[in-house]
Amino acid sequence: MAIQKIQVKRGTRAQIDAAAALGLLNIGEPYLITDENRFAIGTSSSTYKITANLDDVAGSLQDAVEALEAQVAGVQSEVDAVESSLASEVARATAAEAAVQAEVDAVEVSLASEVSRATAAEGVLQSNIDTVSADLASEVARATAAETALQGEVDAVESALAAEVTARTEADAAINTRIDNVLSNVDPAALDSLTEIVTAFQQADSDLNGAITTLAASASSALAAETSAREAADASLQSQIDNLVVDGGTF
Repeated sequence: MAIQKIQVKRGTRAQIDAAAALGLLNIGEPYLITDENRFAIGTSSSTYKITANLDDVAGSLQDAVEALEAQVAGVQSEVDAVESSLASEVARATAAEAAVQAEVDAVEVSLASEVSRATAAEGVLQSNIDTVSADLASEVARATAAETALQGEVDAVESALAAEVTARTEADAAINTRIDNVLSNVDPAALDSLTEIVTAFQQADSDLNGAITTLAASASSALAAETSAREAADASLQSQIDNLVVDGGTF
């Protein structure tokens, strides 16, 4: 492929002036003034504008290049500093992430351990509650059976007492009838003997009534004692359940 060359019109200042006088210049066309080592640009067919000296341009260009190189070096230094800071920050962030991950792993392990411990503790607490509930149910059943049996005994005593009272009442009525019959058919001496007999019988009857009253009081006292014992046992069981529930609340 042939190399294309760009050629610029050239001449001395006098030759350029002569061409301008003849109107031979072109707008925007460059001209090299050989005797001044400058460029000129046509501004019309008869006028031109002279640019800076080529040596000055070269010096300015060299200064610009050196300034640009200095700026590039400064920028490169800043880039290197930024890259170093970035590398340092990446290393720091990586180490921080590793430390945070280690802490997260430790927390997860601790959480898993605590969950396991709490689950086991809840199992033990539930077992204790089940045991207390079973004991409570057993105690309630026993107390109910005991109360039923005691009530049966009280009912039997009351029935026996009522039967005895009825029998005593009937016996008293029969004796009174006999006494009335005797009084109507005996003399005063015989009456004195009968009075002593009645007095002795009344004393025996009083003793019997006292024994029956004592038996009824004993039965009532036993019933009250059993009721109080059951209430105390129920309160103790309830306190144990409450304590277990309170202890379980700390898990």
